This record gives sequence, structure tokens and C-alpha cells, in this order.
Amino acid sequence: MKKVVSVLVLNNFTHDNRVLNENLSLLKNGYKSVVVAQYDEKLPQHEFISGIEVFRIKLLTKSWPKNIFFKIIKYLEFIVRFLLQFNDADIYHCNDLEALPLGFLVKFLFNRQAKIVYDAHEYEIEQSVINKYQRLFFHFLEGSLIKHADLVITVSNSIAREYERLYKINRPKLVLNCPRYNPIEKKNMLREELGIRDDQKIFLYQGALSSLRGLRELLVCFSKMNDDKNVVVFMGYGPMEDEINNCKSKNVFYHKAVSPQKLLGYTSSADYGVFVCGNICKNFYYCLPNKLFEYLHAGLPVIVSDLYELGDFVERNKVGLVCRDTSVKSIQNAIEDVLLLNYNELSNNALAISKKFCWENQEKILISEYANLFKNGITK
Repeated sequence: MKKVVSVLVLNNFTHDNRVLNENLSLLKNGYKSVVVAQYDEKLPQHEFISGIEVFRIKLLTKSWPKNIFFKIIKYLEFIVRFLLQFNDADIYHCNDLEALPLGFLVKFLFNRQAKIVYDAHEYEIEQSVINKYQRLFFHFLEGSLIKHADLVITVSNSIAREYERLYKINRPKLVLNCPRYNPIEKKNMLREELGIRDDQKIFLYQGALSSLRGLRELLVCFSKMNDDKNVVVFMGYGPMEDEINNCKSKNVFYHKAVSPQKLLGYTSSADYGVFVCGNICKNFYYCLPNKLFEYLHAGLPVIVSDLYELGDFVERNKVGLVCRDTSVKSIQNAIEDVLLLNYNELSNNALAISKKFCWENQEKILISEYANLFKNGITK
């Protein structure tokens, strides 16, 4: 019978392209995959997304306050409900550190034959949003559990090396955040929906709308422009959504987040992709984010900040320009400089490299590593 994979995410599973791709790959390769996520009032508790079964756990404590004490209570309720409902899978695929304890608890308490996959989407203990006490706790927690995972995968070579060094484990396997290879004709959705003229160049940022990602500097840069030849579109959701929406500049536009299935159509209707996140933590310094590969698959030349993995990738593959710092002036200079480069050459380089950096190649790694989990054979 099919091997059952319980895929744990502590979000509502609506815009998580990596988890969607992984589950589609598992289904295609003979696994029965079930995503377990958090309930949201706007979403069904149980549904199928592209053939993937999704259960969202509803919490009685969801409406309680959002301070740290009540967050712990909500997390504990999620754990209890998960343990009672989903304790008989063959594999527990734990996305990010907050899901990892759930996999080990269910294995220890109910299912000693289960395999644990730890999928670290971030450099977990080096994120900018945690303080030094949280970092110490997460370091202890991750270090205690990661050595017992049957498979560890992550999203950049640098993060894999850091995990190997920190925890004295075999180097985690690299599964990049790449889209599926699906050449598409250039669309015009952003111009049509936002009223952007054909003679205006569209610089696109897509993803979480957070000031930690250099978006305030990007917003100021475009707001100060003397003409409207170049515009920026922010597409996504997050803390800066209202600030961007309320900006009165003729050069600044906002578009709500779209589903992973529709994303590249919107991406292709821009002219350039932008990611100018500052070097404020090692998680950013070592990142190789999905938006980079999405821009490239849509044929967009990119402007990126000078982060270790990101800057090297862009310069080595000649797909754009590296902004040496994230000040407003540097971003403005980068915009002016990239407009002087050969657009067709950069765009063709982006499309060419996307054939290599596509999900189909990452899927081979994932499925091969999954097969290794079952060399001794466990089936339902």
C-alpha cells in the first residue's frame, strides 16, 4: 500500500509554494500525502488543493490574546489535537522548527516506526525577528532534535554548511525553492489591473510586505522620483500593506497576493524583479529565496542586495545587478544602472538558467532521499 506522509505546517496553507510543490511531487511518486495546517475562518477545515488533501486544525483558543503566554497555550492545544488525530503516518515531514517537536512527539508516544523529515526553510536560529533568549532556546531545541531526524533538507548551500557545523550532523540535502519549469508568454495583468501605461517600466517586489526586507527604502525611492517613467508594484501581504496602500505617489502600486498557480502570470507582466533586503541577520545573508527563481522563470532581470548567496548567484549567472547597500540612494542608482544594461540579454540569461533551477530537478533530489528512508521497507 501507499506510504503515508503527514506534512506539518503551522500556517493556513494558502500561499506556501514550496510545500505545494513537495506534496505534488510526493503524490506523483506514489505517496499518500496529507497536509496538516492551522484553521482559518475564511478557509475550509478539510479540502483538496490540486489533489492534495488538507486538514486544518481548529483551536478553541484561537481567539485568545496574541501575547507569548497565550501563543504557547495555542501551540500546546495544536500539539494535543494533532497527536490525537494524526498519529499513524509513515513519515512526518516537519516544515520549519516549530513543527519539528510535533513529529518527534507522535513518534515517541504512538509510532516508533515513523520516519522524521526536517525541512528547514530558514536558518532558524538566526532570524531577525527573535531575541537572544529565543535564539538560545531555539538553538537548544533544534540541536536536541535535529540529530534524530531521518532526513534533513534545507534551502541554500550556506545554511546546509552552517547546520553541519553547528550540530555536527551530515550536511543537510539541498532542495531549492524553485518553481516548476513552465515557459509562459509574457502577460499584461499588472498593467491591465492597475492602470499602468505601456511606456512605464514595472519594478516588481512580490512576497511578505515587511520593513525588514528593505521595502520602506524601496517605497521612499520610488516616491521621490521626479517622473513616472519607472514604477514599483508591491504584491503580497504583511505589516506594511496599509502603508503601501496609503502611499499617494504615482509611482507606487499595490496588488494583493495571488495563489501559487497564478503567480508567474503576474510576475511575467513586470519588467524587473527586486529584492533589496538588508544584511540584518544570517538568515537573510545566506538566503536564496523563491522570489529570485520566480523572477527568473518569468524572464525578469533582477536587482538584488549584496547578500552572500544572492549576490553571487546573480553576478555569476549574469541575470541582473547587485545593489551594494540598501540605502535609498543606492537603490536609486541601481535602478538607473540596470536600465542601461542590455535588457534582452539579461532576460534571455534568466530564461536559460531557469531550465536548470526548476522544481523538476529539485523533485529528483527530494524523491531520491525519500526512497532512501525506506531501504529497510515500511509500508502501511
